[in-house]
Amino acid sequence: MTSREQFEAWAEESGALPWGYLKKQRTQNGGYSVQIYNYMWSAWQASHEAVAVELPDKKFISEDEALIPEDSDWPDGFNTALEQCAEAIRAAGIKVKGE
Repeated sequence: MTSREQFEAWAEESGALPWGYLKKQRTQNGGYSVQIYNYMWSAWQASHEAVAVELPDKKFISEDEALIPEDSDWPDGFNTALEQCAEAIRAAGIKVKGE
């Protein structure tokens, strides 16, 4: 669910609006036809801008690395785990720093 979809679900529930109402109120410029919803959307975006998670750097191990066996897939597993964490964080509507 995107951040906008999360916002619309929250706004519709808290404002006792019919499901899908805000999606129908979207304008071509990305806003809403009712000004109060534009203010609410702006506030939602601003509140989420302040929340971002910084993940550790990806690891790239050279073939001559003494600590990691040559046939190890450790770097790939570590980097895959970071990508999966980033996907889960984005799915929760939180930004990943550096993106």
